[in-house]
Amino acid sequence: MLVDSSRSVGENAAVGSAVGAPLVATDPEGGALTYTLSGGDGSFSIDAGDGQLRVAGSLAPGDGGARGATVRRGSCCAARSLH
Repeated sequence: MLVDSSRSVGENAAVGSAVGAPLVATDPEGGALTYTLSGGDGSFSIDAGDGQLRVAGSLAPGDGGARGATVRRGSCCAARSLH
């Protein structure tokens, strides 16, 4: 289960900037978790080990406005809109 997963970042954030705090997820069986992104337009990346979202591309308003991506951990997924 992903916990506290809403994130936003300003449109002028530099590539590499953190998007809020790392995502937090729990595995009811206590297993190790990895995070991946799917969908989206390449504007964001995620650290597979700690769940930290980062800006990976331009977020300028002329480049499309609000962005979204799906964060996956283990076999569960949850769609999250990132602005």
